[in-house]
Amino acid sequence: MRLVAAPLEHPQKKHSKLEPIIGPDLIQHTPSRPVWIVLIGVWAMVATPSGGAGSTEPKVDSQTSTPRETADWLSEKEAIRRAERVGDIHYRIDLDLTGKEVFEGSVRIDFDYRPGRAPLTLDFSQGNVESLIINDHRREADYNGYFLSIDPTLLKSGANTVEIRFEHPYSDDGTGLYRFEDPVDSRSYVYSYLWPYYANRVFPCFDQPDLKARFQISVKAPADWTVVSTTRENQIETRTGDGTSQIWQFPESAPLSTYIYSLHAGPYRMWESKAGKIPLRLFARQSLAEAVDVDAWFTYTRQGLAFYQRYFDIPYPFGKYDQLIVPDFNIGAMENAAAVTFTEGYVWRGEATQSQRESLAGVILHEMAHMWFGDLVTKKWWNGLWLNESFATLMATMAKVEATEFEDAWHSFYLHSKRSAYHADGLVTTHPIEVPVNNTADFFEVFDAITYGKGASVLKQLSYSVGEADFRDGVRKYLKQHAYSNTRLEDFIRAIGEASGQSLDEWSRQWLDTAGFDTVAARTECAAGELSRLEVWQTGPGALPTVRAHRAELALYSVDEHNGVELDGVVPLRLTGDSIDLTSAVGKPCPDIVFPNHDDWGYFRIRLDAQSLTALERSLSQIDDALARSMMWGSLWDMVNSGELELTRFAGVILDLLGTETDVRVVAQVLDYLDSTLDFMHRRQPESRSVVRVYGPRIEEFLWAGTQRALAGSDLQKVWFDHFVSAAHTESVLKRLAELLDSKEKIQGLEIDQDRRWEVLVQLASWNHESVPRLTDREKDRDASYSGKLWAIAVEAVRPDLVTKQAWLDEFQKTTESMPFGQQRQAMSSLFPAHQTEIQNSLLGEVLAPIPEMSRSRDAYFLSSYGYGLLRNTCSQSAVDQISKLLEQRDQLASPIERALLETRQEAERCVRLDLGN
Repeated sequence: MRLVAAPLEHPQKKHSKLEPIIGPDLIQHTPSRPVWIVLIGVWAMVATPSGGAGSTEPKVDSQTSTPRETADWLSEKEAIRRAERVGDIHYRIDLDLTGKEVFEGSVRIDFDYRPGRAPLTLDFSQGNVESLIINDHRREADYNGYFLSIDPTLLKSGANTVEIRFEHPYSDDGTGLYRFEDPVDSRSYVYSYLWPYYANRVFPCFDQPDLKARFQISVKAPADWTVVSTTRENQIETRTGDGTSQIWQFPESAPLSTYIYSLHAGPYRMWESKAGKIPLRLFARQSLAEAVDVDAWFTYTRQGLAFYQRYFDIPYPFGKYDQLIVPDFNIGAMENAAAVTFTEGYVWRGEATQSQRESLAGVILHEMAHMWFGDLVTKKWWNGLWLNESFATLMATMAKVEATEFEDAWHSFYLHSKRSAYHADGLVTTHPIEVPVNNTADFFEVFDAITYGKGASVLKQLSYSVGEADFRDGVRKYLKQHAYSNTRLEDFIRAIGEASGQSLDEWSRQWLDTAGFDTVAARTECAAGELSRLEVWQTGPGALPTVRAHRAELALYSVDEHNGVELDGVVPLRLTGDSIDLTSAVGKPCPDIVFPNHDDWGYFRIRLDAQSLTALERSLSQIDDALARSMMWGSLWDMVNSGELELTRFAGVILDLLGTETDVRVVAQVLDYLDSTLDFMHRRQPESRSVVRVYGPRIEEFLWAGTQRALAGSDLQKVWFDHFVSAAHTESVLKRLAELLDSKEKIQGLEIDQDRRWEVLVQLASWNHESVPRLTDREKDRDASYSGKLWAIAVEAVRPDLVTKQAWLDEFQKTTESMPFGQQRQAMSSLFPAHQTEIQNSLLGEVLAPIPEMSRSRDAYFLSSYGYGLLRNTCSQSAVDQISKLLEQRDQLASPIERALLETRQEAERCVRLDLGN
């Protein structure tokens, strides 16, 4: 699966695309991002590692009679206990989707049972049980709103059957079975989201990943709907006398975990194609269909299926391959077997940029990798989440490089996966890659950029260390040996170790059982213009004692006034202790710049020496390799975050050097840093007011010049313009934006498409420009789509008006939702931009007060969106104190909101301490 935003190192990116936020998110084009910091907290110092190559599951007595806790989650111990008693599961599900508020159904569960003393439970949250039959005997249902308990004396050793009739409301938060009514044409659409523990919001089941089952489903739906599931329908029946509905019959599936089964239904627009013999289908809402780049979707899908079947040496295992683009999706995408779902954020109403196309290719390939690694072979429990997601992230990049036009995708991997991992690893909430997950609620504590980015970075390093061919052979062995079953981490580590002929126990201990990143630095001594000594050393993360083994490459550069920057040599780096002298570098020209992670093989931070920093400030733009320039810009930004480089000095480097940059990835990366630099200046007011007066107009002028200078209509021009919009704040520049919307001013070659028109309007609204009411009415008339409705919400929420903000807070804090969660989420991500900290501070007490009660009543996705959306951009000691006071009530806080509080407090502390310079 894929989360929703790429956590970059800057504190926020403006709401320039319509995407939800949920805490640490992971899709790079999404603008609303959580706060990331560069400090190591205490948590990792006391965390007890679990896992690694020798990890074992908890010891559980399957015969215990301890009752299951009454809660809307499943503990690992209960899952282990149940897995020891239940097997060979078959679900026969019948659902009626013709109701608008609730759906009705029945399920027949056939399973083998091993007797025990405790009741056997079936998960079923927030529904109604109408009847229960156990082994052909009608029984009274023992149902508490979370699960059914079945008296073990009613079951027999061996084969058993349980039949349940039930009803359940469609969800309003995107989990379980979600129903959406399109405001454009009033058509309704239904889709499922079952990960990690929401299948039981659709039908009663054993909802845990290691109880794989075969699913067979029958669905009654309106006659104009298409129904999609894991298998392809084998019969569609119109009932006599009922021409308004049809019955869709689906054959039994292969063995699957509950969370990757799926059901989707509605009057979707459908496109068909093939990848060899594999039938492909793509679905989207009718009102969105014209904007879908069908050729791109099918092209990347065909390229991916061909690549993965070669790489894994296993044919695609699920027959057909459907992809559905669905509204209000809580995450970026979900790897339902043979019916993958994607957020509509992957549909662009203007011409897609290269970055957007690569983002689309990446998410398609990420989910596709899961068909083998995750769906065919599935982890036993949620502590294995990181391996599923990290592996899919790594494989998607590999597939982009090998099978698509994005041959330089490792550059994107550095910018998004690895950079986000460094920042997550520097937060107080950092944790080892492999950690225990006590229950499905705690799962959200480890669902972050470490799960995806750090894990993928470490796997990339593992492949580099053992050799790409041995890594591939180990993956093949693992998948073939465990097809249609469940595994633990040690199964994967063993397969790679056997293929490479190496013991990976120490590697696993160092990299999977410890938190944080190491920092690597270099020191040179020269004589007669040549290196006489090159020492490289490392320090562990903060007070953590871990010093890991690293394998990387070190680059040596010289700066010449006439020839620019030259790469004089690349030296292999194997750092297994505190330090090493690289004798192979002795005799090479004395370098001006030493960079210890050439080509980005290592996972560590770089501390630049004073000489390298000075040389980069003059000459960084002259380095030939785009990835090297990206990594060096990243190291400079790290120094800002850690207080080693003044904010204004860094801004000056950007203004001096970036104007000649032509690589669109580097420009986008560094302009993100410039956005964040200006945001920090705004957030530190009033003390930074003079700094804003000096640098704010310079930044606006710099971005406008870049927009004018870039090739007309190019992706580079769009990047410069988007950041110009984000930075606009002076009266003259805001007027220019309004004139662009009024067509009184134009930019040669740049088409301001509908989404960009809304972006401009949101920025104008955030500064309360006088043109906003008139322009808002006009854009609403131009854009009656659901995206337009969400943009209009952003325009309203972002206004710097205390009454407006208060009204939105009242909406978020209602005990019963009057607005769909997807729309609330859009408002949350828009409510407090960086320059409105004064209003945010005045309302902070009201934001924080209801959080303990919300922790008891709201879902994890709501809590994450509320916490990160409303608390980002805080930058005052008062905010730090208020958040700290609330954190004293940790026993009353759900883990997603506690995490948001910890991280936003840490970001506020960093913002307060940041060295602005002059």
